[in-house]
Amino acid sequence: LELHSRPTLTTVLFRPTGVDDATVAAIRRTLLADGHAVLGRAATPTGLWLKATLLNPHADAGDLAHLLKLVEGHIP
Repeated sequence: LELHSRPTLTTVLFRPTGVDDATVAAIRRTLLADGHAVLGRAATPTGLWLKATLLNPHADAGDLAHLLKLVEGHIP
């Protein structure tokens, strides 16, 4: 996975390394349709990115690790 830039607020943009925009979109749709994760999307000059917005004050590193494993598990 690659990070778009260092987060400054509660939103982070990331995507699997070396995949195209269609794959990023498919991962997002699949995670949503399967009820595993609700990720936003952000289009930048460098392509489409997954957008995680962290608003739950009880979220911890384990929650984030689980989210990343879900994304990694859907990379073709």
